[in-house]
Amino acid sequence: MPNHEEETRKDVAERAVTKVHGQPTNQDLDLLEDELLRIASSIYSELGGGAHGHAGLLLSDVDYAAMAPGTPFVIPPNPGLYPAGPIPAAQRPQREAKHNGLIKQFKHASEWQRDSRNSSCK
Repeated sequence: MPNHEEETRKDVAERAVTKVHGQPTNQDLDLLEDELLRIASSIYSELGGGAHGHAGLLLSDVDYAAMAPGTPFVIPPNPGLYPAGPIPAAQRPQREAKHNGLIKQFKHASEWQRDSRNSSCK
């Protein structure tokens, strides 16, 4: 079974971004932002309507709204621990699967943000 997180991390790491030597200028930062945005947009995400990949992880809410009106890119919150307490046995598998999916989505978004920052600092 393929490990999508590992494949995404490898894909991002292999993408070239312009190296900045010394003190970056505003032009250097603009170029780097454009390159990272192009990479983020090319990697599929269901968040924000799915049409702009992971671009919403790098853009402000206002900038993303200009790109994709009416489809906000909401970074999933950490769902926390699986809730304790009595849950009917028939509902437990569904609830656990949903919780595990929320954890996976949160981890994926968090790891992608971290990896995109790391690629800009190499």
